[in-house]
Amino acid sequence: MFNFKNGQTCTARLAVHGLGFGLLALTAALFVFAVHRPLARARADHLQRSEQLAALLEGSGEVRRQNTALRQELKALNEQVQDVRARVPAYAEDGAFISQLAAAAEDEGVQLIDYRRGRAVETSAHSHIELDLKCVGTYAALCRFLNRV
Repeated sequence: MFNFKNGQTCTARLAVHGLGFGLLALTAALFVFAVHRPLARARADHLQRSEQLAALLEGSGEVRRQNTALRQELKALNEQVQDVRARVPAYAEDGAFISQLAAAAEDEGVQLIDYRRGRAVETSAHSHIELDLKCVGTYAALCRFLNRV
């Protein structure tokens, strides 16, 4: 099949085959180090991340329920804050406040005996006044009155 009469030809053929095998081995090594290993590492990282996300999804139902409940609670608290802000005047009006106080006392069955105004403090959000009130009424009536105030 081969003509081995010329030794140089045989040596040259072996050298070319050896060089081809060497290039093939070098290409395979480059493929392993440049492509296969980074892909294997990335795959392992993605599998680990996938397991973490799956674990998070398993607990997501409870988190969603808690989130819904907390959002409803936050909404209710914001409504309460808006109600309080609507009730608190921007500046102190003694006359209007006293008339509202007297009306609330009368509605709840409380008798105002004495009213003494203290110092007034105004802030950027609201004003407040220190008051000394002497009232007479049942415990339930006083509680309703204080709740309205």
